[in-house]
Amino acid sequence: MKRYWTLFLVLFVGFSGLAYAAKPQPNPSANAPAIYSVKIDYSTLMILVEGINLDASGVTVTLGGANATLNPGSTDNLLLLETTADVATAVDGPGNYVLAVTTGAGSINLSIFIPFGLVYLPPGESPCPCEGDWDHFAGLASPAGYNGLEPYCIIDSGVSDYVTVQFWDAAASNYWALRTQWTGSGGFCEQYIDGPRRELSSEDEYNACAAYLRTNYVDVYPNPIGGTDCLF
Repeated sequence: MKRYWTLFLVLFVGFSGLAYAAKPQPNPSANAPAIYSVKIDYSTLMILVEGINLDASGVTVTLGGANATLNPGSTDNLLLLETTADVATAVDGPGNYVLAVTTGAGSINLSIFIPFGLVYLPPGESPCPCEGDWDHFAGLASPAGYNGLEPYCIIDSGVSDYVTVQFWDAAASNYWALRTQWTGSGGFCEQYIDGPRRELSSEDEYNACAAYLRTNYVDVYPNPIGGTDCLF
């Protein structure tokens, strides 16, 4: 019996060695790109591709067949892809989409699942860069936007601090917040949750955003209202 199992093991090792030899493994280039993760930041409408040898200076990327724009902050280990009008048209709903990354040392095609369609919101040309974001969703009825809804909570300092306007559609469980804030040295405006946060470079930009909200979305209140009922 011992001889039988010994012979079996010898034959097994021999056959497994032949099988291995029959499937030679390719030798990838030392500079070949590799992708570890793909994430979508819906707050900035940015697609984050993490890996190595991604060649930020010469890479081309498509998503769903549409060309993606590389953010200048990209590195060889992290590609920051901005949502363009073409990408938003291609990725217009939940589904599997092909991400194609091509460098001088190789290409990678990945099928990735995207849970929500992407929206392209070009920066506004006015002093407040969020005007286009706010008007886009203000023109859409719920659940896509807040057209026709009354603000359920407003906080307006009335001075150089911050303004937030919040809409809530209880029947659809949808929530939106239009916000702008200035801290004295920096600030932002945003359409939360569906739009990106845009950094403000001056207090004049903040004043333009606050004035736009006060003119188009709320009345000017001398004191904050809403208090703890507001989500922000």
